[in-house]
Amino acid sequence: AQQSTSQGRKEVEDRLVGVFKGRLKNAHRTYTVKSIRFLTPEVATIAMTYELTGTMGPNDMELPLRKGLYHWVVSKHNGKWLIDVMEEAELVPPAVAPAK
Repeated sequence: AQQSTSQGRKEVEDRLVGVFKGRLKNAHRTYTVKSIRFLTPEVATIAMTYELTGTMGPNDMELPLRKGLYHWVVSKHNGKWLIDVMEEAELVPPAVAPAK
């Protein structure tokens, strides 16, 4: 499992610029919202799944389709919804049993 934590706009931007210029430069992610739950009129949680294509591996080889889950906590500030907390979990495909 990979874990990273970034706080503040500058730190998040600095970390992600390199990722999007490198292994994710040709990537495409499709989100499907599974649920939105309002905790208050200005705070909500969002559960989503995603599918990611076009990710490049260490030898510039395109990796297979990746799937995962997102869970966000968002809040409304001056009429705009902003992400306060974002958790991502990649779903690992099940191992294929060897042929007998």
